[in-house]
Amino acid sequence: MTTPAPAGSTPADMSAAVRAAQEVHTLRVEVPGIGEVPLPSVDELAFVGGLVALGALGALEWPLVAVLGVGRVLSHVHRWRSLAAFGDALEHA
Repeated sequence: MTTPAPAGSTPADMSAAVRAAQEVHTLRVEVPGIGEVPLPSVDELAFVGGLVALGALGALEWPLVAVLGVGRVLSHVHRWRSLAAFGDALEHA
């Protein structure tokens, strides 16, 4: 079952909105000699930094830090794939 698009919006408008949503959650850093490097959002970086700090302080064992980090990365990838698929569906609607 599909939901109708808001009145006056085109698939291109909605696809641009999806790309804008992805861009909001991406941090771009200019690295000399390499160029612009996309990084995860600030909250993603804070999560990873927190995990590493907890591992370094010994509050969490490194295998647990690795499992939590990999789980976070996999959920992040799945979220962006879902958002990209949604954008593609809007383009072809």
